[in-house]
Amino acid sequence: MMEIIIQNNNKIYDFIVIGGGPAGWAAAIYSTRAGLSTVVIEKNAPGGKLINISTVHNYPGSPEIDGKNLALNMFTQATELGTEYVSSEVTSLTKEKDIFIVKTT
Repeated sequence: MMEIIIQNNNKIYDFIVIGGGPAGWAAAIYSTRAGLSTVVIEKNAPGGKLINISTVHNYPGSPEIDGKNLALNMFTQATELGTEYVSSEVTSLTKEKDIFIVKTT
């Protein structure tokens, strides 16, 4: 298994999601449930651009919801499962042997 390190705190994770939009949070939920130590790195607020959308129609489980609440629901579900969140921008991603190093601001 590959390991991933975030450079600014030297913590090793099994799974890093770069970008905290809906797809990123879905990936984080599934990886955390699979028992992988997971972190989501998002340079803006959790939810990414979703937080700027006033109404989301027909999202599974929510016929109509505003983007901020949908983003909050995703963030809450993932973090309650154990996903970690880092508010930062990724500046580089490199691979050294079997370890990926993610540098952030």
